[in-house]
Amino acid sequence: MLNKPRQYTAIVIDDETLDRKLIKELISQYIHGIVILNDYPDIVQGEAAIRASKPDIVFLDINMPGGNGFDLLDRFSKNHRDFLLVFITGHDEYGIRAVKSGAFDYLLKPIDIDELIMLSDKILDYFEDNSKASEASISVFTNREREILSESDIVCIEANGSYSRIYLLDGSERLVSKNVTQLMIELNSQKIKRVHRSFAINPSLVKSYRVSGGEFDVDLPNGVLAKVSRKFKKEFKLYVG
Repeated sequence: MLNKPRQYTAIVIDDETLDRKLIKELISQYIHGIVILNDYPDIVQGEAAIRASKPDIVFLDINMPGGNGFDLLDRFSKNHRDFLLVFITGHDEYGIRAVKSGAFDYLLKPIDIDELIMLSDKILDYFEDNSKASEASISVFTNREREILSESDIVCIEANGSYSRIYLLDGSERLVSKNVTQLMIELNSQKIKRVHRSFAINPSLVKSYRVSGGEFDVDLPNGVLAKVSRKFKKEFKLYVG
């Protein structure tokens, strides 16, 4: 069972029915990684949807009857905006005000497919960078160099005498002069789990496992093989679902 790329959720707020339909169709057809939950014709329904569904991204028109996009934005203080805002506008002069108001970016109408794809790449890179920044990591010393390893890069940590061998997602390995227990304490990871006296693994990367005596043999990416001891079998099954 391999990690699936995360899908980021979005809503569209625009009084033009055709514009809402178009951006939904373009994102569905060309953008992998962003899913439109729903669309709304005004800021009243849009505000309610933001508070209820808590989307990752809001595509917001500026000129709408009954209140413009900036009016909606004023209802969410900058410190309490837990969504990425992209303004949609047919007027280029709003661009500077949009950015100053805290918008991530803006799209000009009529929407150009290439511009939408470039913007979506920028959005997904932003989320990926922020996700990595919040990850647990560990500093190791190998080949006379200090290196920072993020938890999402680690497939498995295996005891190797008084050393440990760290297997990484890119297929490389690091042999470090610390035991598994020391590394687990320093890493303090929510992703890497101890499953054996000699092994700690990322359960979300498990491809398959099978019974071997009273233990499990676990297949991981790049041909890495780990073991789960009887002590950890129950927890392991919960990890892998």
